[in-house]
Amino acid sequence: MKLTISQTIRRLRKEKDMTQEALAAALGVTSQSVSRWENDNAYPDMELIPAIANYFGVTTDVLFGMDAETVEYKSKQYQERYQEARSLEDEIAIVREAVKEMPSDCFWRGRLCCLLTSGSPEMAKAGLPEIREHFRYVWEHEKTWNGWRFRVLRAMIEAEEEEKLEELLDLLDESDLTRTDALIGRYGFLGEVENYNNTIQEHLYDTLIRVFLQDFCKRDRVTYKNARSRIEGQKIILAIMDILRDPTAETDAWLCDRAFAWMRLAAGCFGAGEIEGGFAALETSLSLYRTFLTLPDDTVLTYNSPVLDSLRVTVSTWYKQNQGEELARYLLDPRGWEWFNCVRETERYKTLVDSVRCFFPEDD
Repeated sequence: MKLTISQTIRRLRKEKDMTQEALAAALGVTSQSVSRWENDNAYPDMELIPAIANYFGVTTDVLFGMDAETVEYKSKQYQERYQEARSLEDEIAIVREAVKEMPSDCFWRGRLCCLLTSGSPEMAKAGLPEIREHFRYVWEHEKTWNGWRFRVLRAMIEAEEEEKLEELLDLLDESDLTRTDALIGRYGFLGEVENYNNTIQEHLYDTLIRVFLQDFCKRDRVTYKNARSRIEGQKIILAIMDILRDPTAETDAWLCDRAFAWMRLAAGCFGAGEIEGGFAALETSLSLYRTFLTLPDDTVLTYNSPVLDSLRVTVSTWYKQNQGEELARYLLDPRGWEWFNCVRETERYKTLVDSVRCFFPEDD
């Protein structure tokens, strides 16, 4: 006959030759609680189940009197019932039963965690303590990303309170889920339209501009060493930016991106032996940097683009200092900018460097 948890706790306690009072003290509960468990008048809190199992050195399945064959049989029964459920409420009720009977099964805990975040935000908020409980268990016990680990993290990011969100986002380093994807899912679930649109636009910007601008011609050594490919790459990125923006606008949030692209275009031209083209690109780059670095603090710049209409860049002392440091590195540090070496000693190059030297960080 299959034992109930009450019988199992009583048996394990007696095998350790313990009193109810001693077990209660070890678990941090009252002796009356232990008595009620053993008399089948109450059920241990779900959070206590792993602690009880760990204390006796058994699995939670053993604690519930089930062997592997019984667990498989029970799980199959619940699967059949789950597939016949007609509503979300019925699904949740069935899965809760499964978790109660098989609390060490990450499959059912993970499914319950996701079900509780598949309805409305109000429903997720009401079930947040339960969602957290199942998330913690799956996160601690499910070690493979092809199981429920990925799904419960995504569900938890959608449901968790704002002040605890960053802690969850830090866990993304262990998954294939990007921060942007996670936030898009959260804001879409919560119906936070402004945050959702902003995140979508930031993702678009990162995809089209930042990643492309930084990584173009750097994915393999052959392409990276090809100055001609660098020239063509920067012309493409400048064209993309002009498609996304109003190309007649002199001052907008594209200033630093455009300045950097022109700087890399200059390097490519110098590397390819196109000296005049290189100086023309460098002069354009420095003109754009100069425009940005002389803007008053707190100036708000827009992207002048219908597809990036909610993004803003606010000019600050820190931002200008950071750009000044970058500019000094581009012009003075040969590491990564070796193609400038052919003109570094010319008066024309030195004059251009001197024209923006006032923006460089002061030497210590």
